Amino acid sequence: MSDTDKKLETTERRGQRTMLAIFGIAFVPVLLAYLFFFHFPDSLSGSTTNRGELVQPPLRFSEHHHAGYWSLIYIADAQCDQACEGRLYLMRQVTIALGKDARRVHQLLVPTTDAIDETFSALIDTEHPDLTVEWLAQDLVDLGLTSEGDWVYLMDPMGNIMLRFGPENSGQDMLKDLKHLMKLSRVG
Repeated sequence: MSDTDKKLETTERRGQRTMLAIFGIAFVPVLLAYLFFFHFPDSLSGSTTNRGELVQPPLRFSEHHHAGYWSLIYIADAQCDQACEGRLYLMRQVTIALGKDARRVHQLLVPTTDAIDETFSALIDTEHPDLTVEWLAQDLVDLGLTSEGDWVYLMDPMGNIMLRFGPENSGQDMLKDLKHLMKLSRVG
């Protein structure tokens, strides 16, 4: 074999290696993504940005009268204790903090009884004029929602109860989640 043949063979091999490297650069990331996604899904971080607790699976509330609007829902007993007053206040403040987007959000109070206490009714009239009282307790009980735990639920414009905020969540948590969802939403 002559020197020219050796140089030609070396050049051919170098060209083949370069071609393999180019294909490897293109296909190795796709192959790794496939392997991690389908064969090692636990190794992927499932981090989310929500501050409230996701309701899994989302509860479909089909009989609601607030279609097309985001709704903050609080389920209360016949009397409103200090925790109840705090949650209603928080809902009102979050809605006000939305500014021009406040019109996209409804505040709902759902009593678990057929009637509410007079002082509770007076509180609603004086402190929470934008709060709508919905007598849908049985519908929500059928979904598994109760007044226990002082949760504020977030319902999307399609009627899906998808997030809930407990006493440990601040108004900022609720506001950030709501703003984020409203920004990404094309409905409501």
